[in-house]
Amino acid sequence: MKNVLTIKFLKRVLTYVGILTVICLSGLSWYYYYLNGLAITYNDSMSHLNIARFVTDNIQPGFSQLGGVWLPVPHLLAMTLIWDNWSWHSGFAGSLFSMIGYVVATLSVFKIVQYITSNFWASMIGAAAFALNLNILYLQATPLTESLYVSFFVLSALAFTAYVVKDNPKYLLLLGLFGALQVLTRYDGWFVVVCEGILIMSYEWFYKKRAFSEAAAKTTVFAFPVIFGIAIWLLWNYLIFDNIIYFATGPYSAHSQQSNLEAQSGLVTKHNILIAIKAYWYSMVGNIGILMLFVGIIGSLSYFFITKTKENLFKFLITAFLFTPIFFNILALYLGFSVITVPELGLDTANNPSAQWFNVRYGIYALPFVAVFVGVLASVHRTAAVGVVALIVIQTFVMSQHSLINVIDGTIGSSSFDNYDIGRELKNRVKDDEKILLSTSFFNSVAFVSGHPLKQFVHEGASDMWAETLDAPEKHVKWVVMANGDTGESVYNHTLKEDKKKFLKKYKQVYAGNHAFIFTLKERGDYVLGIEEKKIVFGEEDFVIKGVNSYDLAYRSEDEIRSTFDDLHMAGVNTVRFWFFGEGTKDSFQPTAGSFNEERLQNTDLIFALAKQYDMKVIPVLINNWPEYGGKEQYLRWIGKNPKGKTDAFYTDKAAKALFKNYINHVMTRQNTLTHKTYAQETAILAWDIMNEPRIDGKDKSVIKPWLGEMTTYIRTLDNVHMLTIGTERTSSNTNEGHTLLCAEPNIDICSVHVYLYDKEKLLFTSPASVKTFLTTQKGIADRAGKPLLLQEFGVSKNTKPYGKEPLETLQDISSSARNMGYSGSMVWNWSIKEDNSFGFSPKGDSRGKYNLDDLNAVIR
Repeated sequence: MKNVLTIKFLKRVLTYVGILTVICLSGLSWYYYYLNGLAITYNDSMSHLNIARFVTDNIQPGFSQLGGVWLPVPHLLAMTLIWDNWSWHSGFAGSLFSMIGYVVATLSVFKIVQYITSNFWASMIGAAAFALNLNILYLQATPLTESLYVSFFVLSALAFTAYVVKDNPKYLLLLGLFGALQVLTRYDGWFVVVCEGILIMSYEWFYKKRAFSEAAAKTTVFAFPVIFGIAIWLLWNYLIFDNIIYFATGPYSAHSQQSNLEAQSGLVTKHNILIAIKAYWYSMVGNIGILMLFVGIIGSLSYFFITKTKENLFKFLITAFLFTPIFFNILALYLGFSVITVPELGLDTANNPSAQWFNVRYGIYALPFVAVFVGVLASVHRTAAVGVVALIVIQTFVMSQHSLINVIDGTIGSSSFDNYDIGRELKNRVKDDEKILLSTSFFNSVAFVSGHPLKQFVHEGASDMWAETLDAPEKHVKWVVMANGDTGESVYNHTLKEDKKKFLKKYKQVYAGNHAFIFTLKERGDYVLGIEEKKIVFGEEDFVIKGVNSYDLAYRSEDEIRSTFDDLHMAGVNTVRFWFFGEGTKDSFQPTAGSFNEERLQNTDLIFALAKQYDMKVIPVLINNWPEYGGKEQYLRWIGKNPKGKTDAFYTDKAAKALFKNYINHVMTRQNTLTHKTYAQETAILAWDIMNEPRIDGKDKSVIKPWLGEMTTYIRTLDNVHMLTIGTERTSSNTNEGHTLLCAEPNIDICSVHVYLYDKEKLLFTSPASVKTFLTTQKGIADRAGKPLLLQEFGVSKNTKPYGKEPLETLQDISSSARNMGYSGSMVWNWSIKEDNSFGFSPKGDSRGKYNLDDLNAVIR
């Protein structure tokens, strides 16, 4: 009697030691994976944590944030801790319940084996086979739902085993409660509980030979809590989404995801039972180990053919119960309801190596079956028990020598989170008070990694704001995250896919990842001007040019350039046109063919930087028609031609065109030493002016057309953002051929005209009315081309009095007429640093105090 008590006491002590050991294993495992950054590598881990957090941390908080796809029990449990930021970001809010599930499942395996074999040591060995499995130790350290679901399933298996062993219906209610937890944790449980109900009915009707009504009544006891759990979820879907089966048919359902996968790469297991079995077999091997898997299979056979307890039908019911998750997963793969990818399938993943692993953790559902029957085999004989223990140790050691299959899938497989870069960019760029538009169905984990409170995100759960923000994001958010292609993601579909031009008017891309883009709302300095309805627009507003020509701006000193922008800004000028050319002299932009003057280019760097600083725009001119500053004649001299005033060869000669393209390429790809942008990226540029006042010397006026098409097309390959114009000279009122030809070029965005009243001392327009007629005619040409028109140069010499008026008054009349006719602005000729006696405006004006800043403002306002 004393020995019996001693053995009983020893077993009790060992049981408590075993429980404590399992708890320590759980805690140490979590701590190890937490320290190594592996507890929340799975995309789903972060998403589960966020769903729980969304209930309280949200633009639109409430229990409706639990959604209608993933089942609620894991998230309701996590809510108890998710309010704490550390528990949220460490994953502990979800991992804790996975860990509890692991401990409970281990103890349940122990009790199941004990019920079946009445062998304490076999029960300990079965529990050890479960507890020492390295993959379940990893999964229980994560917020994934597998460990929690396994615990509910093993608890159900324990209740079922106790029910059939003791033939006591009180266990049916427990079985039903655990079944309800299954169906509210994972959809696997919906199939499993149906099988459980069939097994209960079979036990009562076939095994116990009880009346059908009694068998049905007992099955109903089990079914009631299960049906209640399912009914709650169906009702929830109806109340929140007005669709009782939204979880199965909605856009974020598993069915929808499988359909997308099938469309993209096919489902190799669908309607192929051999491939389905193969996929799940290798998933089980990866999770459990080949040794333990075979030991479990042998143990299940030994249960029928070696052990002498109970009849075979009884044994079949328990075996079938434990086998149901395995059967379900194979069936789901066959029907196309699930996907598992393992390297052993031999799929072509050369273009996407991570696709070798996906959902491999589903193989862990076979572990309860294996662990129980490992224990059963150990009960057969002491030798068998020793051998089984040795195999458990060997299998654990072998698995520890390689990366666990679930760690691989969670770090580099398709189940891993691969948008860390997007999350980090948001963390570094977004301020605490700034909102972010993001689809949580695609990028939930990005929100998690960003570290920002979830109330900063406008997402599907913020239903009151979501639809409105998709249509007009600028009303609510500064930042937008979207897929980088047409993958069905909502934000991409409503922005870049539906109306790219509209979206890019307001937002600029600041980061491009492998799978996603980040855009931010443009600030004023980010806007690039565009064309809408024959007007120049800047963002949502019309942009009217109030400008000057300051042709030699890049040839001035740094101080003079700075003072120019300071003065022009005070005068209300918003645009400056200047010569961005000069050929053949030491001081020019291009002293010799293909060589470039760094001093000139640094001055241009400064011009672009100051223009942005003063919120002004510039129009750089790329070449001159005239010989001043070199122009076409210098290019022809460089290729060995003597122009002698005839320069049409510039438009046709391949060598001349190649030299000009070389200059264009050099300046547009140059990186500004001050703004660190290439010239093609400079937001201060309004438009590139291809040539100042182009002319044709010969009779064939169309010779310029192919040249202009070639040059503008080439520029578009370097800069597809900025607009293009060409400075068309119009000095008389009797010919419009040139303007019509140049304005019609498809790549020219802004038509332009130059107006001067005198050719030397000859008055070209007989009256103010003829000036207006000329301006009207030019506007008609631009309107027929569907383009805005800019009065790009206009000037009146100080030494004249056209039509008996002061020059300044005439300038004001011309500017006012152009504005009233719908011109997109006007640009006075010319701004000078110092007083001059011809056309120049200057800070202090001329000797009479005229042509100063106030007069300039009066002309352009």
